[in-house]
Amino acid sequence: MHFQRPLWLLLLPLGLWFFYKMRQAKDPLLGWRAQMDAELLEALQTGNEKQGVLRPWIGFVAWGLVVIAVAGPVWRLVPSPFAEDSASLVILLKADASMTEEVSDPTPLLEAQLKVQDLIDVRPGGKVALIAYAGSAHLVLPATQDGQVIADLAMEVSPKIMPKPGDDLPAAIAKAGALLASEDGGGSLVVLADRVEAAASDVKKAWEDAGELGMQFLNLLEDADVEMKAAASAVRADVQPLTPDASDVKNIVRAAKRQIKQAQVDEGQQWAEDGWWLLFPIALCYLIQFPRKGDER
Repeated sequence: MHFQRPLWLLLLPLGLWFFYKMRQAKDPLLGWRAQMDAELLEALQTGNEKQGVLRPWIGFVAWGLVVIAVAGPVWRLVPSPFAEDSASLVILLKADASMTEEVSDPTPLLEAQLKVQDLIDVRPGGKVALIAYAGSAHLVLPATQDGQVIADLAMEVSPKIMPKPGDDLPAAIAKAGALLASEDGGGSLVVLADRVEAAASDVKKAWEDAGELGMQFLNLLEDADVEMKAAASAVRADVQPLTPDASDVKNIVRAAKRQIKQAQVDEGQQWAEDGWWLLFPIALCYLIQFPRKGDER
C-alpha cells in the first residue's frame, strides 16, 4: 500500500484548519461556550443544534477522502495479459559425464531429460529455451513456444556431443542472460544438474552480469551437495528436490511466475489506482450534509 502522488496529502492539515475555522464561524453557540459550563450547554442543545455542529466535520471527512483519492492509493499491480506469454523459461541442462554415472536408476541425465518433458507439459504454450553446458555452454534452441521440439532436442543432449568436459555453470548463465537480453519479455532460469562444481563466487558474478535473473535449481540426486546449496544461496535461488511425479516442476513453474512478476515490479510496472472506491463514502458524506425537511435554515 502506497500513494502515487503523496504530495497531495499535504492538503490534509490545510483542510483541518479550514474546517475548524468554518466550525467556529458557523457555530450558533460560540458565544455561550465561553460563558456556560460545557455539560450544561450540552444538555440544553436540541438535535438540530448538535447536527449543525457536526456537519462541518462530516465535510472535513469528505475532504480528507477526496485528498486521499487524488493522492492515488495503490496496492496491486495492473495485470499484464502478455507478461506470462512473453516471458521465457531458460533450461540450463548439465551434460557432463557425471550426469551419466549410474548413481541412480535412471541416470541423472535421463531424469533431467524426462523433467524437461514434464516442464513442457505443465507449461503448455509457454516460451522455453534450452542451453546445454559442461566445460562450455551452448545454445541448443532459443526461446520457442513449440515446447515439444525442446523436449525432443533435450533427449539428444549427452556428454558425447559436448566439446569440453567440466561444469562451467557461469558460462551457461552468461549465455542465458545474453539470450534474454535480446527478448522483450525477459524470463527466468532453471538449472537441471546433479551437482555444481563451479565456485559460488563465479556463479554469483555471472548472475549479476546477466541482470540478476530469477533462478532455480532442480537437484537430480537424492541430496543436494554443498556446492549446489552455496551457489543457490549466492544467487538467491531455491533448490527444488527431485520428485517421482511432476510436483517438482510445478513448483518450479509457480516460482518462475513469481520471479517474473517481481521483476516487473522492479522495472516499474504500473499499479492499479483504486482510489475511485472512495467516491462512495465521499458521496455518503455529502448526502448526510443535505438539509432535511424540518431542519433549521
